[in-house]
Amino acid sequence: MKNEQGETMKAIIYLRVSTEEQGESGLGLSSGEANAREYCERQGIQILDIVREVKSGKNTTKRPLLNATIDRLKAGEAELLISPNVSRLARSVIDLCKMQETAKASGFRILLLDNPELDLNTPNGKMVFQFLGVMAEWEREIISDRTKKALSAKKAKGEKLGRTSTLEASTVTLIRSLRKTSSLPAIANELNAKGVATGQGGAKWYPSSVRKVLISTGGDCNQVPSKHARKVAYK
Repeated sequence: MKNEQGETMKAIIYLRVSTEEQGESGLGLSSGEANAREYCERQGIQILDIVREVKSGKNTTKRPLLNATIDRLKAGEAELLISPNVSRLARSVIDLCKMQETAKASGFRILLLDNPELDLNTPNGKMVFQFLGVMAEWEREIISDRTKKALSAKKAKGEKLGRTSTLEASTVTLIRSLRKTSSLPAIANELNAKGVATGQGGAKWYPSSVRKVLISTGGDCNQVPSKHARKVAYK
């Protein structure tokens, strides 16, 4: 695929799953990446980067990797933002409309693998994109409503909520020890480097999963001050 200058088009592939469990298993991200790679190879598109994010699609304000990706596209690093479908970008009509306007104003294209011919610069393409956004937002709200009702029913029956953790006591001790001097992201990185399994048997830790362990075991979740801040405090 060529741009107006006859050069091979560059793309940033954005992949997202909603939960840590999905991120740890890697299944959702892997299938999306495989499909995106296959499409780019078939169309002659150069993959500049593949961005993977484990965040809810409720809104884009807490999606740092997506926002950074859009900034790169606005800066002209690539011409295409490729996503498996609308819901992987966002499940908010407002956020999707803003993203669409940003793409149009900045000159990059949003390409959906489940509808690659959709042209958001045409009235029909814009309408279909927004309709898909409406459906994605509706689906999110339906899932949320069903989950809340199911949890309320279980709670009323006195059932224990949440999944059973298999986290070893030694891992909890290690996390609490590291927390004395390390931030949540640093702890997650170290646990990943050591190959420590998560409480659900997954292979990857995130700052949020470290935080959950600390909360459930009575550990300290307050942000560890930086070395510079500690030096200032001691003066």
